[in-house]
Amino acid sequence: MLRSRLALVTLATLLAVRLAAADPAFRLTPLETGARVEIEGSYSGAIYSVSRANDPLGDYHRLSGSGDVLCIGACYAYDSSVLPGNTYWYRFDLTTADGMNVSFGPYSATIPTPPAIAIKVTPNPGSGPVRIDLQLARAAPGSIETELALFDLTGRRVVTIDRQTVTTGVRTVTWNGRLDDGRVAPAGVYLLRFSSGDGRAISMRLARIR
Repeated sequence: MLRSRLALVTLATLLAVRLAAADPAFRLTPLETGARVEIEGSYSGAIYSVSRANDPLGDYHRLSGSGDVLCIGACYAYDSSVLPGNTYWYRFDLTTADGMNVSFGPYSATIPTPPAIAIKVTPNPGSGPVRIDLQLARAAPGSIETELALFDLTGRRVVTIDRQTVTTGVRTVTWNGRLDDGRVAPAGVYLLRFSSGDGRAISMRLARIR
C-alpha cells in the first residue's frame, strides 16, 4: 500500500513538472504590414528575445528590435518581413528575473492571406455618419481606380460616396448619411458596393434607421 501511494505521488509530481514546463499558448495577430507574435502569460522582469526560422529545422535569426528586451508583462515582437500565405517558426528565449534560462517553441504560424477586396461598415444599422473601412490587396504595381457607391434595392444609384485613384492597402472613408441630392437617406435597406478598375468588387447591405 505504501509503495502504491509513493508511486502515485511520484507520478503526480512528474506530471506537475511536465505541465509547468509546457510551452505557453502562442498568439499571432496579423497587421496591415507584418504580424505581431506573442506568448500568453506574464513574465515581468524577464529579459527575452524572439527568433524566427523559415522551416522547423532551419537557422533561427532574431527579429529586428527583439534582442534582450525587458519584459513588463506579455512577451511579444513585431515581424514586418513576413509574406501572406507563408509559414514560419518562432522561438522565445527568456532569462527570468531569478536568472533561469528557458526557451519556448518553436511555434508554427501561417500568415493569413488577406482578401482581395473587403469592406466593413460601422455602425450598421445606423442613423448618423458611417465609417467605412476599405481593403484592396495588391494585384499589380502602381495605383488603381476605385469607387464606393450606394444603391437602393431596385438597383438605382443614390449616392457616390467616394471615387479616386489610390494605391492598394487599407483606408477609411466617412459617409455623412446624405444622398447625391443632399437629402438625408430615408430609413431602409441599401446596397453598398466597392469596386476597383481591374474588375474586383464587393457588395454588402447597409441599413439606415430613424
